[in-house]
Amino acid sequence: MKIKAIISFLTLGATMGTAPCTAQTTLFDSDSATCYRIPAIVRAADGDLVAIADHREGKGNGDIGAGWIEVVARRSSDNGLTWSPQQVIVRGNLDEAFDKAHGDAAVVVDAESGRMIMMCASGTVSYGAATRANPNCAGRYYSSDNGRTWQGENITEDIYKIYEGKDSVNRLFFSSGRMCQSKVIKGGEYKRIYSALCTDGGSLVIYSDDFGQTWKALGGAAARPAPKGDEAKVEELPNGNLLLSCRAPWGKVGRIFNIFSYTDREKAEGSWGKPVFSDDKGNGTFAAACNGEIIIVPAERASDGKNVHIALQSAAIDSGRYNVGIYYKELESEKDYISPEAFVGGWKKFPISQTTSCYSTMVPDGNGDIAFLYEENILFSNLSYDIQFLSLPLEKITNGQYRKAKMQKGHCGKCSSCKKKHNRK
Repeated sequence: MKIKAIISFLTLGATMGTAPCTAQTTLFDSDSATCYRIPAIVRAADGDLVAIADHREGKGNGDIGAGWIEVVARRSSDNGLTWSPQQVIVRGNLDEAFDKAHGDAAVVVDAESGRMIMMCASGTVSYGAATRANPNCAGRYYSSDNGRTWQGENITEDIYKIYEGKDSVNRLFFSSGRMCQSKVIKGGEYKRIYSALCTDGGSLVIYSDDFGQTWKALGGAAARPAPKGDEAKVEELPNGNLLLSCRAPWGKVGRIFNIFSYTDREKAEGSWGKPVFSDDKGNGTFAAACNGEIIIVPAERASDGKNVHIALQSAAIDSGRYNVGIYYKELESEKDYISPEAFVGGWKKFPISQTTSCYSTMVPDGNGDIAFLYEENILFSNLSYDIQFLSLPLEKITNGQYRKAKMQKGHCGKCSSCKKKHNRK
């Protein structure tokens, strides 16, 4: 029998305050024979939330290279109140090469067409054992029916060739969770998308102006925006520049931040700043070395009704992969994110889990709340976790200091669905 630590929702409710939120829902339930890891979540063009995870062989439960892995999903059409049965969306265990395993899904939905792209780690070679001659693989999958079916292929060489010669890397994978699409930069048919790579050269960032058909290094192949970074996420800042938020390497606490500042958006020209490390000096900031999520949302400050932006960073609050929560900070004006040094400080924290917990991701849902997906309750026999879902109002996360921004006139509140039918900023 699986033994888990149980969260007291009375305690959790007291921590969260009085604003409503959905009860915690276990979407993927691990046991001694079933291993789930690595959450990702998106809101599809039809309004559904699509929650994604690795389903790993019960005994071969490690990352790519340890056994078979398939990518599974559940979906919700009511912002997380009810969920569909589990569906396999990318099947592993098909042969001993590229299709042996697929996992660590990184996903994004095109805001205009509704098309979805998912990048995966794939194959039989682990990240730690990979070499340029024997690389761990990269898979690319597309869906044109809101994430119900996917078609994909092996694009390993296309990604490694971004970094060649003196700028080469020996191993890489796309950081799981949420990829980022620009709200303001459109280099072709699609608005620009970004993803962070975990490599032996640190955290790198690539971008695509054709929705993942081709990728380029942001800042050039020689750029090393976070040489000591591990898994990372990217988010567009309100001024159109790009924020990089990196997991610290093993043995370290804190996160590494950097910002790419554009000089020419259309040509993707600009430069990275100097990476800044925010370590834990007794204030509990970003304590654990594990993957999290960074998003920036428009908000209204409760004290005076002023429109601002709020940065939300999920992470394990305590070291050793315990007590996942969400850190938040106000971005009142460009001076708060003009440089990595300006951005790094001033975070407050909102605890969620009260037990073992690890990777997490989040996305705004159709109500303007935050759809939050995270790993909790480790089963040490196979190092699996349950994958939990919560829907959290911004008021809850920020202890009433901020609320979701009021919709503008002509805005239907479902931009990913309405496409060009309404004017929106």
